[in-house]
Parts: sequence; structure tokens; C-alpha cells
Amino acid sequence: MACVAVAMLAGCGKFFFKETGTGTGGGGGGTGGGTATVNYAYVANFGSNTLAGFQISTAGALTAITGSPFSVPASPITVTVSRANTYVYVGTAIGVYGYAIGTGGVLTALNSGAALVQTLSGVQWLETSPDGQWLLSLNQDGVTISEYSIAASTGLLALAQSYTYQGLSGVSLPKMFRIAPNGASAYATLGTGGEVAYAFNTTTGLLTQTGILPAPNQSSDAAIAIDSNSAYLYLARTGTSQGLSVYAIGANAALTQVGITYATGSQPASVAIDPTNAYVYVANFMDGTVSGYGAATPTALTTLPGSPYGAGTGVGALGFDTTGKWLLASAQSGSPDLTLYGFDATNLGRISSVSSAASGTTPIAIALTH
Repeated sequence: MACVAVAMLAGCGKFFFKETGTGTGGGGGGTGGGTATVNYAYVANFGSNTLAGFQISTAGALTAITGSPFSVPASPITVTVSRANTYVYVGTAIGVYGYAIGTGGVLTALNSGAALVQTLSGVQWLETSPDGQWLLSLNQDGVTISEYSIAASTGLLALAQSYTYQGLSGVSLPKMFRIAPNGASAYATLGTGGEVAYAFNTTTGLLTQTGILPAPNQSSDAAIAIDSNSAYLYLARTGTSQGLSVYAIGANAALTQVGITYATGSQPASVAIDPTNAYVYVANFMDGTVSGYGAATPTALTTLPGSPYGAGTGVGALGFDTTGKWLLASAQSGSPDLTLYGFDATNLGRISSVSSAASGTTPIAIALTH
């Protein structure tokens, strides 16, 4: 599958809604290693086959990294940063490519620019384990998850295991794969197929399917985020049950809904939780907005002052930076491509645009250092 949300290239009937790898719990992220002085964002541009790199200053300025944008041999679909902030991995329809992060965030291609992994199933989402040992690939085939061991010294990948999820009653449209920060549970988001839950052993890399959370009729599970305590999963759905729902995470990755389903904008595509777990933000793809919620009590979210907030057209990815001080959003149709939001000191949780930047054609995913 090789298409982009809303643009729907060449007869593709599925949507790509990509989130980010961050140091505060985003896809390919979660709490982990690295230092607070490393604060980079990498934007995957599906239409121009590039990665745009930016350094984020303490004042919220976005400065292009030397050499940016960096070439990718195939259209990037998903991107993540390793837990130690040493490598960037890019998933495409034909495989996984890797880059070493050098001084100032400059990227150097691994494996002489050739794919680290070649695949016929296509890569939809990449996620690293909390201990940094494993790279998990949710594949576009709607059937499998591939797991690779990461060589810490070289960044090279080796296939460790492949998993086939079982028991789905609906059509599976792979969206994303999340591992809880504590490493005990993981979830594959499969559109109309709902959620597949796994117990995860981060030491051995073993995934054990433990259950399925079906999507409501005529609805599709679009995006998830897990809080830093690995206690709650926030799920955005589209369709007849459109909105944001909160689930308590129990033993063996069991999910139990708490509270009601909260209204979002049209076609929610991404969820981000601030490092303190006090605020939750949802990117609304069709509206070009970001909705904000107070989450001090997950069972009773409240709409934040000024929500929804303006964003670029086709906003589809959100993530917090290394410091947790800034929220970034990428928009597939630009205006702008990348927006950096800061927090209002008076109206807690309220965000406003601080800076923006052009990244490239069809920015589909962002990844941030930890």
C-alpha cells in the first residue's frame, strides 16, 4: 500500500495517519535514554522522499539541521528514533532504512544507504522497545508484526520473530503499534479491526496475544497513546463512534473503558499526552485543528480553554519534544507543514503556536529525540 490520507493517490482506499516517536510516550518513543541537551525533530515527507531535521531551541525556535532534508530511497511512511538517540529508522513500502545521528542532529545513512531490512509486506508503523533492544514493525499486510533486534554499536537490524495476529472479526487496516513505557503490554491498532492486545517481555522480545478490543460497528480505531505510568490508553476513533475514549490497562494488557467518549473534531488522527499526564491532545485531520483536554482525572476529561487550536491542513501527527515543553504537529497538506506549540502559563494546558517551518512535500510522520 502506498497512499496518503485524503490525497488518496492512485486508487488507494486506505488512509495513512502517522504519529510521532517522542521522549514522552509517543510512537517509537516512550520514556528512555538520551540527554536533555539533545532536542531534534525528524519529519518524514512522503511526497518528496526525504527526512527533514530540525533542532528545537529552548525558546521554541525550529532551526534546520545541517544537510536537511536528507534523502530516503523510497517514500517514508513511518519514522522513529532509537531510545539512546543514536539512530533514526524509517519504514517504507519496501523496507526499513537507518541513519546514524551525529553532532548537531546530522544524519548519515547506515548500510551504505541500502535497506537494513527488505520486505514485501510493507511497513506501516515502527516502535522501539523501552529498553532499546527491539524494533517492532506493524506491517501493511494486515496480518503480521515483525520484530528485529537492534545492534547498539552499529544500528543494524536482525529479524528475531514474526507474529500473526488472530481472531479479528472485522477488516484489519493497520494504523500503529504502541508499547507501554513499563514494557509490560503492547497494542496494535487495526482500524475497523479494533485493537489487538499483547503481553510483552522486553528482555526476550516475546509478544503474547492476550485479547481483542473490537471497534464499534461502522467505526475505525485510528490512533492511541499510553500515559507515562502505563496505566491508561487513550484511543481516538473515527466513524459512527468518533471521539476520544480512555481505557484502564489491567493485567495481561486487558483494556477496560473508563468514563465516556469525548467529542473531537472531524477524523481524529493522532493522540499525544504531555509528560505530566495532565493534558491530552488530539489532531483532527479534516478540521485542521488540535483538540485539548484536561486529564488530571482520566475518568472525567475537560475541554481546555481555547480548544480546538488551529493547525495546518491535514494535521495528522503530534508529539512532545525532549523537554516536554513543546508540542509539535505535522500537517500533510501544509500551511504550515510543522507547527510548534507552547503552553499558556495562565490558562494551564492551553497551547498556542510559537514557531513553524516548511519540511517538504506531504509530511506524514514526525519523530523526536528522547
